[in-house]
Amino acid sequence: MIKKTVICVLTVLSSCFSNITFSQIIEEDYNEFTVAPNYNFPIGRFSFAYKPSIGGQLVYSWVHSDLSDNTIVKKGLTFGVAQFAPHADTLYYLVGAASYGTAVYSKYTFVSATYHLEHVKTFNKLGLFAAIDAGFGFTNYTCKNNDINLSLESESSQGKLIIMPEVGANYMFNENISTSLGFLYTAFISFGGDDIGYYEYNPVVGMYKQFGSISIKGIYSF
Repeated sequence: MIKKTVICVLTVLSSCFSNITFSQIIEEDYNEFTVAPNYNFPIGRFSFAYKPSIGGQLVYSWVHSDLSDNTIVKKGLTFGVAQFAPHADTLYYLVGAASYGTAVYSKYTFVSATYHLEHVKTFNKLGLFAAIDAGFGFTNYTCKNNDINLSLESESSQGKLIIMPEVGANYMFNENISTSLGFLYTAFISFGGDDIGYYEYNPVVGMYKQFGSISIKGIYSF
């Protein structure tokens, strides 16, 4: 009788501990640190003066994983930097019907700090994700223009509203190390004053600019 009672108690305890362990594995909270070099390419008017370049992002995320429905939700902060070089030392633009002006651009510097939200659907070690970043940034560049109508040197240093949607796929090597390939679209909108009326000699000015990015990320979970 005592032997049966002991076996029964051990069975109940084993079942309890098994359930506790199982519930801990199903849902988990942890942190992530991401390093992401980017290949950035200007879009629209921004591409008239500037060519593709290399940039980068650092992301710190708070992560909630729910394996019962194979989803991971990440919330965090992203810090990014990019610097675009002009297509040539001197660019030319048409003035009137038969005259040309010259434009000399400096490098275009872009820095940002944004809030990151990401949803991942996992399939064993593979995952598909969609993310959105929103926040603020800062841009700086100079431009020298010379033609029959004007000779002008200007500098633009402005704050920007940043929106960055992203989609991609990731692969988990182990519980701590993973990587991902992402495709980003970055829109930055001026909340300072731009010389919007001078598009004819400076296509870079304007309230709205955009560029795309291909990102390869190294992710450390802890």
